[in-house]
Amino acid sequence: MDYSQTIQDTIHILRTTKLVWVFGLLSLLTTITSSLARFVPDNLLFAFIYILASWAILCFSLVGVGGFIYVVYQKILGQNFTFSDIWFHSKTNFFTIIGSLFPVIFLAFLTSIIFEEVLLNSSLRWYITFIGSWFIGAVVIFSICAIMINNVNAMPALWTGFLIALRNFFHVLIIACTALLMRALFASLTIGILRIFEYSSTQKIMGVSIQPTLLWVLFRILMIPISVFLTLAYLKFTEKISYPALSNQQNVA
Repeated sequence: MDYSQTIQDTIHILRTTKLVWVFGLLSLLTTITSSLARFVPDNLLFAFIYILASWAILCFSLVGVGGFIYVVYQKILGQNFTFSDIWFHSKTNFFTIIGSLFPVIFLAFLTSIIFEEVLLNSSLRWYITFIGSWFIGAVVIFSICAIMINNVNAMPALWTGFLIALRNFFHVLIIACTALLMRALFASLTIGILRIFEYSSTQKIMGVSIQPTLLWVLFRILMIPISVFLTLAYLKFTEKISYPALSNQQNVA
């Protein structure tokens, strides 16, 4: 894999394609609901409303993820596209994306419970959790890529995503470590800038802590360029090796 060329393509897409940011931010909506859960009053009615709103936001977020990947693919092809074109194509694959995610969520939940018991006091717990979460994340991204780009059904897409992540585990690990370094770098810069303007780590505006909130927003936005890179990596990986579910499918134009 040519990392230099892939980084250049990532920067070019981020710089020239507004829709990649639009769908990237849409895909991050679900992280907002999980963060706002602690503000929900201890009331059955409010809890019910929160659950309904969370499901609605999750649906928009999943359509956003599919649209995000499709935008990147269309940009690589040099195709002209509009928001409605991307949204419609992603919406038609919504239930396929849902179908591919359910087994991953179940296995991730089961694995986390096992690791909690086995690695309760282990010094390797953080490393295994870090590698495992990135591997699962890569499987999810590659699976949705197979759905949106190659028009593959849910379970074959999930199996293909798993095979791609497994065969390219070393590359996934490099991307994960790079993302961790980028987070550390941006966190250091943010904290340094806040200290220049004499904002302490505990200072608040309207009851909201400045430093943790800025870092939370920054880390979420940082996922957009990383996801562009992973989508481009999927295209590179599938060029070199033929996968059964992809060999009989024609790429979506």
